[in-house]
Amino acid sequence: NQQLEQLSSKMDEQAANLQDKLTASEQELTAVQAKLTNTEEQLTASQQELTTMKSELSATQEQLTASKHEITKAVEANTVSSNNLQEQLIASQQELAAAQEKLTSSDGTIAGLKEEVASLNGQLT
Repeated sequence: NQQLEQLSSKMDEQAANLQDKLTASEQELTAVQAKLTNTEEQLTASQQELTTMKSELSATQEQLTASKHEITKAVEANTVSSNNLQEQLIASQQELAAAQEKLTSSDGTIAGLKEEVASLNGQLT
């Protein structure tokens, strides 16, 4: 009878230990899921930002095309000095280069976030 009580006590202790481990694992899983959700939200925000930047880049490219057309027209009409036209072209090209740098930076950010999501998904399995 005493052996049964000892065995029962040992089993209760093991069950309590297993329950503690299960609770800790569930808490860890909840934390990882929260981090995954946060990362997915960051990824979505970055993708939206990238879409906006692509639109801005497209608009900038259209502006550059329009500026080049205006420059050609102005030179043919002799209405604007050559120096002013050159400054407009350089400003448009710098704006395009700046927009392209922003786009490249966002691509790197999104790639990093995708890797983090993949890593977190790996932790969940």
